[in-house]
Amino acid sequence: MSNEFRRVQTGIAGFDQLVEGGIPEKSFSLLTGPAGAGKSIFGMNFLVHGALKGDNGIYVAFENVEETVRDMKLFWPFIEDLINQRKITIFQPDLYNFDALLTAIEDSIERTKSARLVIDPVSIIETYFTEPFKVRKNFLKLVNSA
Repeated sequence: MSNEFRRVQTGIAGFDQLVEGGIPEKSFSLLTGPAGAGKSIFGMNFLVHGALKGDNGIYVAFENVEETVRDMKLFWPFIEDLINQRKITIFQPDLYNFDALLTAIEDSIERTKSARLVIDPVSIIETYFTEPFKVRKNFLKLVNSA
């Protein structure tokens, strides 16, 4: 396999090695698995690693933000420092319509000059919208605008 894309490291050594140095830059990667599989930890590790390397990041939480931070402190006791320094932004948007959600994410990316984005869990978004095609189309719109 050739390394045709600029890669962004996740900070997970075995994973980064497996995928030739990281995930392709400006790509949309979907991490799936049952509850407790480590998706949130993987996503936050991606953001923490980026923050420590100089890339700001956004964590869009569809679950309780305080609980998310509390849980992440088990792995990164300094996570609140990264949040206070605005290297990682965590917010919980309202899910009234997908366009408003995309606008909130795009505004946050621009305001924080973030290079990394984690949306957790994506499965909640799917439950709010009846047409899966529109969800996919709008996610692609978000990826292409970033």
